[in-house]
Amino acid sequence: MSSKSSRFKRWCLYCILVIHGVALFLILLGIINGLEMHNFFSRGPKSDYERHSSLVAELKTLSQFVNKTVEEVAQEVLDQQTAIKEKFYNSGSKRHSIHRLSNFLGINVASSQMEMFTEACRDASNQRLLMVFPIRDRWNLLRSLLKELLPLLQKPNLCVFKIVVEQTDSMAFNKALLMNVAVIEMAKQVPFDCIIFHDVDLIPTSGDEVYYECPSYPRHLSVKVDKLKYDLPYLGLIGGVFALPLRHFLQANGYSNMFWGWGAEDDDMFERLAIVGIPVTRPMPNPTRYIMLPHRKSSTSDYQRATLLLGMAFERYRLDGLNSVRYRVLKNERRSVCEVLGVNPKLCQLERSHITYILVDPQKIETH
Repeated sequence: MSSKSSRFKRWCLYCILVIHGVALFLILLGIINGLEMHNFFSRGPKSDYERHSSLVAELKTLSQFVNKTVEEVAQEVLDQQTAIKEKFYNSGSKRHSIHRLSNFLGINVASSQMEMFTEACRDASNQRLLMVFPIRDRWNLLRSLLKELLPLLQKPNLCVFKIVVEQTDSMAFNKALLMNVAVIEMAKQVPFDCIIFHDVDLIPTSGDEVYYECPSYPRHLSVKVDKLKYDLPYLGLIGGVFALPLRHFLQANGYSNMFWGWGAEDDDMFERLAIVGIPVTRPMPNPTRYIMLPHRKSSTSDYQRATLLLGMAFERYRLDGLNSVRYRVLKNERRSVCEVLGVNPKLCQLERSHITYILVDPQKIETH
């Protein structure tokens, strides 16, 4: 009887110890959670507040720096284009006399840089398209893309001006700023009706129909990408390969210059186009399938900052874009496609095709 009583007492003591242990564990867990919640509520909103205050300061500085409206910049670019188009269209008759002189002398005579462009680019009835490749240290990807892409652009009634715009290593990558620079600088040199911004890691699948042409409205071309399982993750995605008329790009004030690091600048462009009432279309019913080439990941942008920027799209778009981009052009030269591809000119079938190369050093607008 005594042994049963002893076992019962030990069992009760064991239960009490377990209960106390569980209670102590819960108390400690509560303290830890309480500290974490305290840190979250004390630091989290403060951090968001600081980010928001910093962006407001940047916008205030922009408002003092910007001295042209969106409409003034757009008109300036369109006036440049009008003057350049006259040069290109009038170069056709000169070209015939140059050819006669070349045949008579037995040498190749070029009247100007106009001779470097195809007949399609001087025909006023043809579409003229600017294709932009923004990069930094991705020449291998660019060459792989061009080898597949260039044959697709050889159409008799399509003029394609190609530009590689590269950023220096002085700052975080700013793809949107590079795309703005490409349009601004090329608008001074050649006439174009629309633009295609093309990531160098996306190659159209062989055999698929491609839509490298001037659309009536902005058109997202890379709807189906193998890495994304050929599905569109969200409606506002327009990154990868994106085409739009020049007039719509100007109306939206181009891209934002405030996204440093990879990501979100394309989402911001979607917002800008929505703000000015321009819809984004997609090729139907058979979008081109794209293959994403393997590449090392770039540094991503500050997620919280990007989120705040997207939330301020309406307040920003008239201050942040083509009318506020700051940069230095370190190189601006026209290279043969053979040179860019690293192919012997004697073996290259594209010796008359050229690509503009611009090296850009972005400049930040300092806040005070």
